[in-house]
Amino acid sequence: MKTNYHGLAILALVGLFSCSSKGSKENEAQPWKEMETFSATMEKAFRPLKDSSSVSEVEKMMAQIADEAETLFVSPLPEKMNNEEARKNLEKLKTDTRSLANEISSGTEDDVIGTDFYKIHDLFLEIKGTWEK
Repeated sequence: MKTNYHGLAILALVGLFSCSSKGSKENEAQPWKEMETFSATMEKAFRPLKDSSSVSEVEKMMAQIADEAETLFVSPLPEKMNNEEARKNLEKLKTDTRSLANEISSGTEDDVIGTDFYKIHDLFLEIKGTWEK
């Protein structure tokens, strides 16, 4: 049996080009470097709190998280995040992270740190979820 590779190649190309790349891109989040950086830092601080109720990483990283929240707030926003609600949530994230960083530097209790950081993390997930929709 003789295989027609040329015909198979044409069929493969037709199939490839007939799939609309626009449809798949509609569900992709626009690039937002500052969110990606903030997200990685939040995950690093949050994981020990979630896994073992340890606030040590939050205590060590909270000033950095607050700085990155500030950077996120002033960064150019992706189109779907450029609206009043998103800006309001980003401003709250910036304010709340700085507030917790200040509380930590003043020597607040671990349970307050944990509770406040969970609230910050929930807000972060809401913002990130909107961006990724």
